[in-house]
Amino acid sequence: MTIRGDSMSCVGYQTGDIIAVKRTPDASDGDIVIARIDADVTVEVLPSDRPDRIELQPRSSNPEHKAVVIDAQTVDWDIVGVVVGAMTGAPPAARC
Repeated sequence: MTIRGDSMSCVGYQTGDIIAVKRTPDASDGDIVIARIDADVTVEVLPSDRPDRIELQPRSSNPEHKAVVIDAQTVDWDIVGVVVGAMTGAPPAARC
């Protein structure tokens, strides 16, 4: 999968980087996941296991990036996979 955006810049993922993903619906606290929310896909950190309210967290120095809050009762979402590796062109952002 190719990264588009900078919501994970603090772990070193920038636009154009390639991440390796293990396709699985299961993830643990702190895993970097690929999540499908309605028709969109995002790469974020899964910080907690709360079945009623999920907050996927960015790891970015960009203050525009906020947690993606999901009400599991009303939003169609699922975990597509977990990041298991990456080919990046830059180290993590220094301001993180």
